Amino acid sequence: MTRPLILLAAAAVVLACGDPSRVETLSGARDTLAPDTAVADTVGSPDTQLTDTASPPEDTSVADVPSDGSGGADTTAPEDTASGDTSAGCDSPFVYLEDGQLRLGDAPFVPVSVNFIFDIRHTPEGDYYIAPHHANCDEPPGCCDDAESCLDAAREQLAQVAAMGFNSLRIVGLAVIPEDGTVVLDCAHQWPTWLDYCPPDARLVMWPPDPRGLQLIADAVALTKEAGLRGILLAGHHDVDAEGVRDAYASYLEALSERFSDEPTLWAYDLTNEPVYEFANKDIDKVDANAIGRLWYDAVRAGSPRHMVTMGLAELGTVRHWDPGALPLDFTSFHIYGSGGWNDAVRDYLSTFLAWAGREPYPSMVGETGLSVEDGGPGDYEQRDFARHALETAWACGSMGFQWWLYRDVHWGPPGEHFGLVRWDGSVRPAAKPFDDFYPIEPRPPCESPDYWGSDPDGMVLTSGRVVDEVGAPVGNAFISGRRCITGGSDWTISKPDGTFELRSASLISELEVTAAGLSVEHVAIACNLATPGDVTLRALPLDMAISPPSACPE
Repeated sequence: MTRPLILLAAAAVVLACGDPSRVETLSGARDTLAPDTAVADTVGSPDTQLTDTASPPEDTSVADVPSDGSGGADTTAPEDTASGDTSAGCDSPFVYLEDGQLRLGDAPFVPVSVNFIFDIRHTPEGDYYIAPHHANCDEPPGCCDDAESCLDAAREQLAQVAAMGFNSLRIVGLAVIPEDGTVVLDCAHQWPTWLDYCPPDARLVMWPPDPRGLQLIADAVALTKEAGLRGILLAGHHDVDAEGVRDAYASYLEALSERFSDEPTLWAYDLTNEPVYEFANKDIDKVDANAIGRLWYDAVRAGSPRHMVTMGLAELGTVRHWDPGALPLDFTSFHIYGSGGWNDAVRDYLSTFLAWAGREPYPSMVGETGLSVEDGGPGDYEQRDFARHALETAWACGSMGFQWWLYRDVHWGPPGEHFGLVRWDGSVRPAAKPFDDFYPIEPRPPCESPDYWGSDPDGMVLTSGRVVDEVGAPVGNAFISGRRCITGGSDWTISKPDGTFELRSASLISELEVTAAGLSVEHVAIACNLATPGDVTLRALPLDMAISPPSACPE
């Protein structure tokens, strides 16, 4: 099903000025490539392996890939002449951000994406090549077993992504990780018929950057482009914030973004994945988090003025430490999951979270969400209903886009192997249907959320108060967490626009932790509800939040 990548007003397609035949579509590979047709030389013909990266190549550019962002689908905007003035027409192939809306050319761009994992394979001969994730397949084991078959498998999988109605990817698996005070790209060691862990000396050191590593990323980007897709690249993983590593990571980010500064297939860099779980400094002070975010943002911006910067942040509680309101980012990517099931409580949680994100004062999108199909748990149709609700609610509540976790099932060990929209055998699950059906309607539907914003709507112990700033003005959308007496654990709620809150719990509360975007974290002891919190005052913080996203038609 071919879908214009423009917003719909009521039921009518509003075409950007220019040739309607050139409006970008979501279903590129399906509509432009016959199954047995090779794409013109981008990363080699189907029977040719990717660039030999056994030794550093003199030229690390992607061979024969046009820099205009075109691929299997027509990804150019309607042609006009002016640059930097969207009212006169924009013919840039780069995605940009204008008034909180992603745009491509003269039309809004709504990324509807899946997380797609690439592997780097290493051979006994010392060669490296790109492959689809080895845990995605039943047969053949590892999906492929040499450079040629892995190239074919990657092409086939990416064509399937495009055929399901997606227009972009979050590119996972090519993020650097810390090692010995620097950052490296990990790999899998390819024996003739099986895979093993790469020996430590086979990992590619990326600061200073090994040209072979940059070329492998370029090969993955070329495959993405060939399929008519665009991508956000997850650049770093694990505790890249650690002392002695964060500066090396910043240097790598600058080199990486400079390497791809002329590549419109990539439209953003995702700095890291879920710092509240993965970082060395999980419980960091907001001011210190701001300084690290500043270092990394400036590194990307020094390498490229035309690519955006985001960070994959997990769940509501992230606002206490790695606060999106304290991080200099062009937009925020939220990771949101339920409890592993599909029921009214999960539906309400998704709605509450997405409505909260939509009220925050910065642009955002869903960077990860999903539900795994499990024996004795959610089935295919529960996963489909989860996907439809999350996608439609995200759009209604102001999200710029949506990335599903994950493209395909993985052999990682249960639970959690079956988040995929595609099974191990390559068959498509019903949960793919909501994405193929999705149209980004404008004006957006109402953003609906439950009457109570919090973890325990049936709780009988009520703790009430108000959140204000230093001049006494109400702070809405604040996050309030209450520590339970005796039993431990916590419950949470969100303040209303007038700053008031009512925390419901099954237990008395010993202490409140209160914060909001860009403001201080305050603790209020209430002695198992013997005291009342009253007004909780949040302080402004000395944060450097200056950003410079590509906000007009990029040249």
